[in-house]
Formats: sequence, C-alpha cells, structure tokens
Amino acid sequence: MTTRQDYLNNGYTEVVDGVAFLWPGNPIGKDYFCDVFRYCWSKIPDESRLEIIQYLKQEGDGTIVLKVHRLPGEFMGYCVYYGSEIRINDVAVMLYPQSKLRNVVWHELAHIADYARNFEAKEIIERVIMHRDAEDWVDGEAYKGFEDRADRIMKEWGVHRTKFPRTKADEKRMATFMPAIEADMKKLAELRRRARLIDTMHKQ
Repeated sequence: MTTRQDYLNNGYTEVVDGVAFLWPGNPIGKDYFCDVFRYCWSKIPDESRLEIIQYLKQEGDGTIVLKVHRLPGEFMGYCVYYGSEIRINDVAVMLYPQSKLRNVVWHELAHIADYARNFEAKEIIERVIMHRDAEDWVDGEAYKGFEDRADRIMKEWGVHRTKFPRTKADEKRMATFMPAIEADMKKLAELRRRARLIDTMHKQ
C-alpha cells in the first residue's frame, strides 16, 4: 500500500493532507490548480468528504492521485480506477474561467461519491468510464445515468453551476498561459503537416 511518504519521496505534491496528491508531471499552472482543488474539497459537506475518504480506504490506500495533462477528445475530466485517480485536461486549467474549472473538479469528486454510494455496482461504473471512448461502445444510457448522478450529488452539495462568467483574474491568468498554448498549437500544426505528408506519400 502506498503511503503518504511514498508519494512525497516520488515527487508528488500533497494537495489535501493525506488525501490528494498531484502527479509529478509538473503541469502548467500546478500551484493554481492545487489552490482550486483545495477550495473545491473544502466546500464539500463534511459528511460527504468523510464518505469519500472511508470509501477510498476501503478500496485502496485512501488517497486520490491527481493528474493534469492533455486528454483525448473533448473530455475535460476523468475519474478512473474506482475513484482513486482524477485526470483533468490541462486545457481546462489554462483556458477555463475559475468558476468552470471548479465545476469540473466538483463533478469528478462527485463521481467518487457515486462510487462510494454504489459500492456493489462499482465494476459496472468502471466499465462505463473506461470504455466510453471505444468506437464500438454504445451504452449511452448507462453513461448518461452515471453523469446524471454526479450532477445530482453536486446539487446536493450546493455547488452545481451552469453559468461561468470570465473575470479579470481569469483573463490575466489566461495571458500568462498563452505562450504555452501557442507553442502547443505550433506543435499540433507541425504534426498535422507531417501526417498529411505521410498520407500523400502512401497514396503515391
């Protein structure tokens, strides 16, 4: 079982004491994301935080590993491995208003609460999450039910939002990330250029 000291020895950042640790991938906006996660965690009712922690201890070592990196498609967040890992798209960290990023974090935490409340069904829930990107995956109703339950839990916590105004602080933060965003766009354009070139060569 991985201990708190194991995480720290391997370069992880302790985000919430003994509960959440940020993967040492040195993501863009690491400190900012940690602050957002701490805020979100603090706003969850005490009984729900305890529910999540007890479930995580029952399932594994009682911790959540947080990863911020580029996710496939349009997904801004994943909750996987029975709730022991949350992945957040770095695009959301760089470009979303803080209010919307908080919503993404709360939504993924709500998925963990759903695991805790549906412990017997966790295998089904995990299959829904792990296979939703598969081309032959068609169980849309199961996926919708999974997402709807997370939304209901967020409403129960009093944190569900549908409007995300962009503030001056959001604009300033976005400007600091812009060089990294532009560099990513250049890399993507170059990859697409190479892909087109390879495709042309294969057709000749």
